[in-house]
Amino acid sequence: VEGSFSNPNLSMCIHTLNWLCDCSAHIKETLPQRPLNLLELYCGSGNHTVALAGTFFDSVLGVEIDKKLVEHAQHNLRENKCATGAKVIKANSQRFCRSILRRRQYSMDKKVVKYHQQRSSDVKNEDRDRDQTFSAVLVDPPRAGLDKFTRRNIAGYPAIMYVSCNPQALMRDMGELVQSHVAVRFAFLDHFPYTRHVECAVYMLSREILAS
Repeated sequence: VEGSFSNPNLSMCIHTLNWLCDCSAHIKETLPQRPLNLLELYCGSGNHTVALAGTFFDSVLGVEIDKKLVEHAQHNLRENKCATGAKVIKANSQRFCRSILRRRQYSMDKKVVKYHQQRSSDVKNEDRDRDQTFSAVLVDPPRAGLDKFTRRNIAGYPAIMYVSCNPQALMRDMGELVQSHVAVRFAFLDHFPYTRHVECAVYMLSREILAS
């Protein structure tokens, strides 16, 4: 997509996707929740969304801030006949996650397990998307890694798949996530051979799930 981020290394993109599929298969086997819904932050043009929707998850909600990438992702879903099991919205990840945290806190205060799924008909579509209950989250952020609101939000999900283009940012974020989750799989993904840049991927499960 001209003017937007895309990865030129097709071979490593396939390897990354295969790794995510293996992790998603394990999530499907491990988590008891049904339906099994995935939140995908920084979803780009939907390459991962297309592969994971339907096969491993009952639904996938992709969140992307770049308007061009959102349009390409929506086209990607239609072309691959995934439109019924997946959706991509244009939103800022930090604001999206901050809104979920507010709703989650309200639900905890009111002793409500699910986040306001019985809402009035005039609620905006994006608000309904925030109210959906997710079993797992996939994040593929830029080099800065995750902001504090996104870290706090994803720590509330049983399963986390994190693809990082900056190992230092990943270690910083994991320093907080390991309080609630345990890394069960890790991968190095050499998207840019013969350079100092390397991508990492980690699959984490909540301590509560592992203890059950």
